[in-house]
Amino acid sequence: MNDLLAVPQATLGSHTLHLLLLRLLVTGGLALLLLAILACGQQPRVHRFASLPSVVAQAEAAEASTLSVTDGHFLWNGQPAFLLTGEFPYYRIAASDWPARLDQVRAAGVRIVTFYIPWNWHMPTPNAADFDGHTHPSRNLIRLLQLIQERHMYAIAKPGPFICAEVQHGGIPDWFTAAHPEALTRNAQGKLVGFRQDGKPLPAYLAPAYISAVRDWYERVSRVLRDWQAPAGPLVAVQVENEIPYSTSELADPFSWGYSAAEIDLYRGWLQDQYPGPDGLVAYNRAHQTTYAAWDEVYPPGMRPLPLADTPVQLDEPGASASAPAAGNASAAPAPAADSARLRRWLPYRDWVRFRAYYGAQVLRVYSEMLRRAGITVPFYHNALMLEDEAPASYGPMSQTMWLGVNYWLPKDPRTDEDAFVQGIYRVMLLQALAPASPRYAPELNWGWGNEGSFDFLSRYLLPFLNGFNVYTLVNGDLNPTVAGRPYSNNPVPYPGSAPIGADGQTGAAYRALQELAGFLNATGSDLVRTSAPATVAIGYYGPYNEERLYYRWAGLPVSAVADLVGRDADALPEQQPLTADAWQSTQTLMAALLHAGVEFRLVDLNASSPTALADELAAYKAVVFWSWDYLSHTAQLALAQYVQNGGQLVLAGQVPMLDENFRPDSILAQALSGISPHGNPATPVLHGHPATLAVVTPRQATDPRFWSELAAANGWHSPIRIVLNTDHGPEPEQGQDKSGAGHDLGPDPAKGEPATLAEVFAFRRIGTGGCFLILVNRNPRPANVTVTFSDERANTWKLSTTVGGGRVQLVHLKDGRLVAASPALDPNGAELTRGQ
Repeated sequence: MNDLLAVPQATLGSHTLHLLLLRLLVTGGLALLLLAILACGQQPRVHRFASLPSVVAQAEAAEASTLSVTDGHFLWNGQPAFLLTGEFPYYRIAASDWPARLDQVRAAGVRIVTFYIPWNWHMPTPNAADFDGHTHPSRNLIRLLQLIQERHMYAIAKPGPFICAEVQHGGIPDWFTAAHPEALTRNAQGKLVGFRQDGKPLPAYLAPAYISAVRDWYERVSRVLRDWQAPAGPLVAVQVENEIPYSTSELADPFSWGYSAAEIDLYRGWLQDQYPGPDGLVAYNRAHQTTYAAWDEVYPPGMRPLPLADTPVQLDEPGASASAPAAGNASAAPAPAADSARLRRWLPYRDWVRFRAYYGAQVLRVYSEMLRRAGITVPFYHNALMLEDEAPASYGPMSQTMWLGVNYWLPKDPRTDEDAFVQGIYRVMLLQALAPASPRYAPELNWGWGNEGSFDFLSRYLLPFLNGFNVYTLVNGDLNPTVAGRPYSNNPVPYPGSAPIGADGQTGAAYRALQELAGFLNATGSDLVRTSAPATVAIGYYGPYNEERLYYRWAGLPVSAVADLVGRDADALPEQQPLTADAWQSTQTLMAALLHAGVEFRLVDLNASSPTALADELAAYKAVVFWSWDYLSHTAQLALAQYVQNGGQLVLAGQVPMLDENFRPDSILAQALSGISPHGNPATPVLHGHPATLAVVTPRQATDPRFWSELAAANGWHSPIRIVLNTDHGPEPEQGQDKSGAGHDLGPDPAKGEPATLAEVFAFRRIGTGGCFLILVNRNPRPANVTVTFSDERANTWKLSTTVGGGRVQLVHLKDGRLVAASPALDPNGAELTRGQ
């Protein structure tokens, strides 16, 4: 109460003063109601959450609130909180329906709504913007914010400038691109790049004319938003841009965009930063073995043949530099000569990929600075496209400016597709490894396409790792006015079609599933985020391997051509070692094997700045598993060598690296591995007098869960979870539907001689000061009768016997030796939870 009264008068608009008075009245009334409930001796019921949000939640909502991030999770008013939000596409909903739909959102247990603010919707013509509805009621952004505030709800605004959202031009005004052809991005052939949904041309993110227009847009929309910011108002965060690059995974192709004049100039400037000083171009030519006379002669690969020197330059000359190494990856010792021919081929392509990673992060820096100058003070974030740390959507660089979220539009249903199941876990684990300060939030968790079973499974099976998610979208919309002479929506309406709240306000199974899950998260979220998934094994992740992936996976170059660029000899590879490096696929392959082997693991970023800090991080794990190729940075090699020197167990798949990332000879890790059997048999060499258990395994072994299960059992890596799957099965399975609406079987059919296996039932834990969360995942089509033995946060042993529905996930929360909550509620007649000695 005192903090409300302490708000400076100068900061209060009329709507804020009214809000404060209302809060005082509501808070006092609710306090009396709470006292009355307590006086009557009523106790909360543990497993029934349909009535949430509770009176307590409403009282909290009536207070001035702030959102912040710390230690990988959210703080709400300084207290740990799970961030549950829901997308509210107001521009697709008649303004007259906004109050009723917001009431339904609130009743579902979601207190925070997110919404794009489409530039071309609010500014269909230049030099004028409508935020009060004078040209169309559904442009009344001010009214929307008032309605949110009146309901003690909160808002996250997403003003683009690009939003995608399946609307015309992704929200970019046609009038801008028509007036500024010089600001449009182009591909390596000089052709304009069109938005994937309607072909309209896309601007270069940092072209001067586009920056000027974006600044004008930000200033206009900020005049509205800044008066509604927390703590006095409902706006608690702002999303900057959307899904770089332009919501299109195919634009990860290095040749697909970035070839406008403005972008080429930016590339040259970046190169000069890598090769600074008056002799920078000399150093560049020496490293690339080129003969450029001026920086403006340098072009990205794919545009022009490289002017190569007639005679190769020896790179071990005094003052020569193989390349500007990635930040923090330079060796302190003088480096021997690199393989000049190999480096010459690969270096221009690597430069271009690293520039694009810089470019994506630079967009966020420039745009966020414009918003700050326009008066926006709440936290910023960006939602990453469905690329897995692939430039320009590189997690680490992007997260240096603001916290980063990862989206969840998996290619297939994770209940039925093994790769999609692992990919969902990989995406958030990768965020945790590369952007540890980010709160592990999913800005788009698909609830809008599919069915209730797929929505519910997707949301729940990611809870071992997420600390927040956005229901995308929570409300269907069927408003589709004409803009620029054609329907505004690029998709059929109602959009998206399967949201929990229908376009006419109807609700069904999806809405009830959301209420159930929201109730659990509202009740336990503060404890959930104070826990994390434990791990005994670290899987090493080395992002630079993805530089090769971009050229063969997205640019479509033959694998042999990419291998030739990096100078890799196919005849020298171990059997089944891929010809090209790929951090994405190799890491997921190891994850899948360890998941099925019952090993709790975490990803660790090997592309770190300090070998000592990396070695200290690795020391927390009993073992480190890594799939490597012929090169690896000196920093990573040194850290891994220090790890085994200190007694850590290292299991290396693929090749033993003999080069650093600049193709200079570097065998420090190979020396640590000397004498190791190439067939996976652990050896115990002595490194500087310290024993270390090491193994080099074949790619075939690396993909075999049975191999990892045996190795884990022999070395004590297994998690303290044991699942016994009983043989009896419940009723017929539910049938899922893919995006097209066609039915498909969710898994093996015991009636047809295809019994369910342990491989399809997974158990995850989160433990910490918030207690222990057990997450049972059943990918089988039929209910699974299981008995699970596990350890809680205090190492107490528990045994749970229960039935997990077909294609469903069971959530159980224990704390301080007692059951706190479960979702769905445990059946008192069929489930049994006992604590061991």
